[in-house]
Amino acid sequence: MKLTFNKELLLQLIKDIEEGSGHKVPYTGDRYDKPMDRTLGIIVYGSEGVGLCGNHQKAIASGVGVVWANECDPEKRGFHQCRKVKDATFGSDDGEYFVPLSVVKENMLDFPVPYIDFNSHGIYYGSAHLEDLIESPDIIKQETVIVVDYIDEMVEADLEDEDDEDSLISWRHYRAYAQVPYDFAVKEMDVNPEDYNYSDYYLGANFYMNPQNLWAKFELDNYGELSFGEMDISNTDFDETPLADIAVYSMLAWHREEEKSLSKNSYQITCCFNPARLPEGVSWDDFQKIVVSAFEEISPKSTLTFEVADHYSFIGQKSRDDVFVQFLLYRWIVQNRPELPPHSWLLIHSTCSNNCFPDLITSYYGWPRCEVHGLL
Repeated sequence: MKLTFNKELLLQLIKDIEEGSGHKVPYTGDRYDKPMDRTLGIIVYGSEGVGLCGNHQKAIASGVGVVWANECDPEKRGFHQCRKVKDATFGSDDGEYFVPLSVVKENMLDFPVPYIDFNSHGIYYGSAHLEDLIESPDIIKQETVIVVDYIDEMVEADLEDEDDEDSLISWRHYRAYAQVPYDFAVKEMDVNPEDYNYSDYYLGANFYMNPQNLWAKFELDNYGELSFGEMDISNTDFDETPLADIAVYSMLAWHREEEKSLSKNSYQITCCFNPARLPEGVSWDDFQKIVVSAFEEISPKSTLTFEVADHYSFIGQKSRDDVFVQFLLYRWIVQNRPELPPHSWLLIHSTCSNNCFPDLITSYYGWPRCEVHGLL
C-alpha cells in the first residue's frame, strides 16, 4: 500500500535537515555499541499515524517539522482510520527507521506526489503524478473523510399522506464537511487535476437520517450526491462523540417502542428471502428454523410464514419499518449463531443505495461491514 506526502512540506523538511546540525541516525552510538552515524536523513516513524521528520538536533528535541502521510494523518483523520492504515503499512507496533536523505532526494522528488510503498517485497520510495496514483488499487480505495460541524434536532417534517399520521417522516440533519475524492472533483466539478489535493479539498455537505427507513443521503453543496462507497462515516466524530454512537443511540431510541410492540403483540409476519443467498451448508429448511428461533425472542406471539422471493424483507407487521426487523434478525444471528456471520450473506435493504445504517450499526457493535442493497 502506498502512503503519499505533500511535496511542498517534504521539500521544506529536506531544507531544514540540510540547514540543521547535530544529525544522528537512530540506534547508533555508544549505548548501542555502534559508531555514531551522522548521515543526514529522515526518520519514518509510526505512532498514532505515519510521519516523516528530520534527524537533526532541533527536530529530535522538539518534534517540529512532522510531515504526516495524507492517508494516515492524525490531525485530519479519526483514530480508527489512522490505526487501520498504519497497521496495513508501517505495522501494528510503534517505532521508527532511518532513510538517508540521498535516497529521498533521488527517488521522491521527480513528480508531484511523493510516496512510500509498503508491500510484501519491501519498502520502496518514489513519486508519481496524481492521476497515476489514483488508478492504483491502493489509492482508489481511499474513502471520503467527513467532519461533522453541527446537528439539528428533527428538521424537515413532511407528510406523504395528510390523512395518515403514521406517514409523518422526520429527519435528523447533520451539517458537515466532506473530503472530495479525486474522481468526483475532476469529473463532476471540473476541477483541474493539477489543482487537486486530496488532503485538504473539502466542501460543505448535508447529511440526513430518517428513523423510519434508516438511510441517509449525502449531498455536496450543489454538486450532487456522493455514493455510499465514497464515504467513511464510521470514523466520524461530532464533539468528540463518534457519529456511529449518536446514530445508534438515536435510531434505537426511535425504535424502542417498535421493539416493545413486536415483543408483546401478535402479528402475521411473512419472511421473504432468496434461498440462493444462503451460505454453504444452510438449507431453506435450516434458514426457516433459524428465523423461527430468532422470533421466539423478537416477537414470540407472532405467526411466521415464509416466501421464496428475489428480495429479502418482512411484511405484515403493524409497522412498515421492515428494515428495523431485518436488523433485529441480523443482530440475533450475530449473537446466537456466530458460525453463520450474516455480513457475508444476509443483505440489509433500504429505500436508498446510500444507506448509512448498516455501516454505523456494524461499526458500533464491532461487527464486520455488511452488504447493503438499495431498493431504488
